[in-house]
Parts: sequence; structure tokens; C-alpha cells
Amino acid sequence: MLFEKYADDYARLRPVYPDDLIGSLIARFKLKSNSLILDLACGTGNLRRQLQNTSDGNVLGLDRSLIMLAHCQKILSACSKAERLPVKSGLLDAVVVGQAFHWFDFKAALDEINRCLKSGGGLAIIWYRRKKPLAGHRLKMSELVKRLNPDYKPSFMDYDWPEILISHSGFADIDKFAAECVIKYSIADYLKLQRSKSYVGDAMSPEVLARYFIEGGAILSDEYPDGVVPEEMQFYYVSAIKA
Repeated sequence: MLFEKYADDYARLRPVYPDDLIGSLIARFKLKSNSLILDLACGTGNLRRQLQNTSDGNVLGLDRSLIMLAHCQKILSACSKAERLPVKSGLLDAVVVGQAFHWFDFKAALDEINRCLKSGGGLAIIWYRRKKPLAGHRLKMSELVKRLNPDYKPSFMDYDWPEILISHSGFADIDKFAAECVIKYSIADYLKLQRSKSYVGDAMSPEVLARYFIEGGAILSDEYPDGVVPEEMQFYYVSAIKA
């Protein structure tokens, strides 16, 4: 299954979400201490931890991978897929999906999420990107991925989420949010972060991945002789309320 080979890198290095994004979600869905929230495709539990710590609500994590869930220590979690949720109908106050909805069968997942939400409950599709337009090391590293993985499609996560939600009869009151921040990595950690992505660590053979580390390390060392890589990130969510 994707992401499992480098789950340790995923857990340690994947970006956490900006505080203002988390605060906006809590305000948008009016989350309180008795709210029941589902972090769907929770991976290693980063988003779930942030929501739990900030909202004080009850956050359940679901993911298809037991290896990813093994990193969700002290987190209530279960193994499941988005298209068939082990949740009673009308139980949830909110469902959040961080950096994962593009892997789902959209209609089946939206049907299930809608079934599990309370009347007036909310869904947030959340994702992040390196800041565009790509420039400097971001552009050079993207070109390196394209050369080593010809099947890589940079736009594979780019969907018109508002239109997808509007077209589903179960959701209304569509809203959007955006934020930016800079995350700093050592060169070694930056390369391991990239390795945790499906189009690098999962898609490249060990030999090609070794070349990625050598050539990518040279690019980053040339750009940042101090060894610190500032990654400019853009974070978004599209939210909707159960109709």
C-alpha cells in the first residue's frame, strides 16, 4: 500500500497545518468539547492531533493502512476505507480529510460522509502545495522528479472541489480557505520528506531513488550552502454543510 515503506518519514516530516487553518475549521463547524469529529484517511495522525489539541472535541482517526495507524499512538483510530465507513448514520459533527480525498471514489465517499454526518454537520477537504509558481529549488526539484519518474503528473491532486461538492445533492453552503507559511528543513530531512510522497518513494526503484537523493542533494546544497531549506507552502480547504 502507498506510503507504508517510508511511514516513519511521513510521520516526522509531513507538514502540520497552520494554526489559523485549524482555528478556522473549528469556527466554521462550531466545534465544541462534545463534538464528534472524524479525521478520514488520517495517515499517521498529524491533523487529528492538531484538532484534538485545539478543539477539545472527540476526534476519531480512520485509515486503510495499519502501518500508518501504528504511528497514531494514544489516538482513537481504526482501519477502514472512505467508501464504507464503520460509523452510525447521523453520528458525526464534522469530517475532515487532509491531503487524501484525491485517492477516493468521490461519489461513494461523499455518499458515506453525508450518511454519517448529523444534520448541519460539515465536511472539509484539506490539502497543501508548494507555493506556485514554482521557482528556485522547488522548480529544479520538480524537474528532477519529472526526469526520474516520467509518469509523474504535477496536477494529479488538482480538482475543482467546490464544483464536485456542489454537484453532490447532499451538500450546500460551500466555502473556501487559504493560508501560507514557510517550513524549514535540513537538506537530509527535505529529501526524506520528498521520499515519503507516492510519486517519489513509492514510484521510484531503489536505484532511481538513490539517484534522486544524489542529484537532489546537489541541487539543494548549491541553493542553500547553509544546509537549511525554506519550503514555502500554501494550505487550502474547501468546506460544505450537509444539506
